[in-house]
Parts: sequence; C-alpha cells; structure tokens
Amino acid sequence: MRRTSQTNVVVELTEPVTVVRPLGRRAEATTIRFFTDTPDAVLNALRPFPHHSAS
Repeated sequence: MRRTSQTNVVVELTEPVTVVRPLGRRAEATTIRFFTDTPDAVLNALRPFPHHSAS
C-alpha cells in the first residue's frame, strides 16, 4: 500500500483576478486554495522569475 501525503497550499493574490465559475458565472478571486503531493515543485513554480535587464 502506497501512502501519499498532501500539503494544503493557500495563495494570496496581490490583486483580484476574474475567473469563470463551473456554471459560467464570473467572479473575482483573491485567494486560491489547493492540495499538492509535490509542495517543492509548487513553490518553485510560484516564485517570481528574476528580471533580466537588457544589455
């Protein structure tokens, strides 16, 4: 039997985004919550990309 461990992730957005709900209505989201088996991969994906200045 394989046991999996999930981590609950809560992402607080800096500004609201418009989303389409399952039945088609629009809403404003300021928080996104989900579970993941790979929290390190989620953190790496959510980190901002470094800004590169044009040379």
